[in-house]
Amino acid sequence: MITQQFLPCLSQNYLSALTNNDSEFDVIIKIGEGNNYKEFDAHSFVLFTRSIYFRTALSKRWVKKQDNKMIFHKPNISPKVFEILLKYIYGGIVEIDTEDPEEILDLLIASDELCFVEILDYLQEIFLEPIKNSLQDYIVLIINLSLRHPTFNVIKQYVDFTIKFSPHIIFFSKEFYNLDQEILESLLKRDDIMIKEIQLWDCLLEWCKFKVELNNSKIDEWDDIDFIKLKESLQPFIKYIRFSHMTTSDFTDKVLPYRPSVEEYIYDIIKKIFFTSIRDMIRLSFNFSIEQPKRRGIDSLLININECVLISCWIDNRPFNYYSFSTFPYDFHLLFRASRDGFNNSTFHELCDMKGPTLTVIRVEGTNELIGGYNPLDWHSPPDWVEGITRESFIFKIDSQDHEKSILSKPYIEDSVANKYDNGPDFRDDLTISGSKCHCEHFGYNKRIRSTGIDFVIADYEVFRIVKS
Repeated sequence: MITQQFLPCLSQNYLSALTNNDSEFDVIIKIGEGNNYKEFDAHSFVLFTRSIYFRTALSKRWVKKQDNKMIFHKPNISPKVFEILLKYIYGGIVEIDTEDPEEILDLLIASDELCFVEILDYLQEIFLEPIKNSLQDYIVLIINLSLRHPTFNVIKQYVDFTIKFSPHIIFFSKEFYNLDQEILESLLKRDDIMIKEIQLWDCLLEWCKFKVELNNSKIDEWDDIDFIKLKESLQPFIKYIRFSHMTTSDFTDKVLPYRPSVEEYIYDIIKKIFFTSIRDMIRLSFNFSIEQPKRRGIDSLLININECVLISCWIDNRPFNYYSFSTFPYDFHLLFRASRDGFNNSTFHELCDMKGPTLTVIRVEGTNELIGGYNPLDWHSPPDWVEGITRESFIFKIDSQDHEKSILSKPYIEDSVANKYDNGPDFRDDLTISGSKCHCEHFGYNKRIRSTGIDFVIADYEVFRIVKS
């Protein structure tokens, strides 16, 4: 069968029907209100065909008629936005003549409301592009969008990435004080946020002071009412602050001065001089468990904390669910990222040689498979090929949706890793990186981790130093 599509011609034919005054329109769409009001003519069969929303809105149950024409009124959308959407309905074309984020946002929200799902990702990307360089001015807005519009997947991913890797953009933004309580609470609950605990405490204090209008920065001039105001404002959040992960000096200098506002958590007997460590202070001072988990973000574009837990189980030869978030015993320190540092083998060796045990994680170009290997030995870069003798290495393929389906492959040869100056991470023929290319066949490890193509291109790869917590 030979098929050829002529969609541009079809698009133009429908658009001409929209602009043809002789066309038999049977729908009047009233858009906007007041001075920003306009009526549009349309064909019901086009609206029914192209839009689930209009299929319902213009059904016999809901539609109003006047002079044998269906009447539809949408006051919360501007005529400028609807004109763009009507052209999209008829011609499958989205024409945007502005870079103003607010106007693009109006178009995005209207598209979501009218159920034009197929253009939402595109519009989100168009909306985000001009604001990335001034993200602090818009961060609260896009966080709210990600929560209120479940279909805004691109924005949600961008927000999650920002929270994880650049939380300072949120916490040190001038818009921070406009965060809703619910959003701030959700941020403080997160375990993977990469920010110091004392910084979270400082920001929380400032947010609470702002909300109850405590403008006097000199705490020694506060009266009892001021401390009570702060206490009431802090109350929903303080249980999420992990005081046990502050330093002694930070706790003493930045928490204890607010003791009247957190008296339910701190006993009066706290005195820095009586304690040898911050954990001793808190153990005696707080009426909730000392064992608050440390926030453990990982600087990675490829894996998250859940994968770190799984890999920790593999390193220690434990069942895949042996460790939990709060108990896995390793920290993952990023040494190398190909998309940041380049794919040169020499750069890999410069950044990763003689660093002890390391984890290599690879994203395969085209398939997005997540594979990699663990080397318990140092990498180094001899002029000739040198084997590393270990049975503690392994290679793997991670199933991000179901960790139980992930593949762990262990060596049945002793020389399970190899080193050479002009190669990257090398787990023998089972997994060898060189530049942006990778070779993967079944050789010295007990399970095959890929079923297709022994040679392939790498989209990105990262190397982490594995350190006992």
